Order: sequence, then C-alpha cells, then structure tokens
Amino acid sequence: MRRLTDPRQTGLFDEFEGLLSSVAYRRLTSGWQHLFRHAILKLMPAQKLAAHFDPTLGRPIKELYSVAGMLFIMEFRNWTHDAAADAYMFNLDVQYALHLKPENQSLCRRTIERYIRLFRTEELARVKKGSGLNAAVGKQFMTTRAINLAPHGLLAI
Repeated sequence: MRRLTDPRQTGLFDEFEGLLSSVAYRRLTSGWQHLFRHAILKLMPAQKLAAHFDPTLGRPIKELYSVAGMLFIMEFRNWTHDAAADAYMFNLDVQYALHLKPENQSLCRRTIERYIRLFRTEELARVKKGSGLNAAVGKQFMTTRAINLAPHGLLAI
C-alpha cells in the first residue's frame, strides 16, 4: 500500500520546535536540513516510485518522499546502508530534513537496498535539465540566508 505525503504540506505545529532548545532549533532551521526539507525533498521522484506499489493492497510501505530523500542524503554523506538506517531512525536532524515525525521511525538495511534497486532499474537518480533542482535550491538558499541575516541588521530587505 502506497504512502505519499506531499512535503509542502505543513502541520499546525512543528514538533521539533518543542523538542529542541531554541539554539538547536535555530541551527536546524538555518542548516542544510531546512534547505533539504523545503527545497529538495519535493523534487524527489516519489511518484515514480509509487508506480511500483499497489495503491490499496499489501502491507503499508515507508513514506516515499522520505525514503527517496534518505537515499539522496546517504549518497551525499557517504553513509553505509546501516548508517543510513540508523540516521533515519535516530538522528533528529535527518528526520527534520525528511519531514518525518521524531517518533516511531524504523528502517532496515534491506529496505534501503530494495529502494536502491528500484532507483537503479528505473534510473531515478538522474537530474534532468529543467527539473528545477538548481533554481529551487538557489531560491531557498537565498530566502534562508535573508531570514537569518535580517534580524542582525546584516541584510537590508
């Protein structure tokens, strides 16, 4: 059974704000995790992955945007499959970046390997020209920098 949650959909409250100290939350929302959550995650090929799963029958699968994003982060950080599974389950910054709730997360090495196989057979890891990745990342980076610098008088908006 498919699970797709649009990463642009936001909750009423941010679970991480109450979970972390104000310093930790500020660092989280000004780091790569915020950029990934708001600019890159929505560009993951979750719809193409969904084609491999029945919409109603079968055991529920992992949320597809988060798994696709995890594979991207795994390659970016040069993690092993076990390290990626641990990060998905235990690292709050990775859970924030993947738009996951910081509770009850599970992922095993075999699940990661299954999704890597799907990515390879469908060639989903290629960035196509005109995909909007560069523009989305650049726009979000500039927005994030403006928000972080404006309160300190370092940027005139």
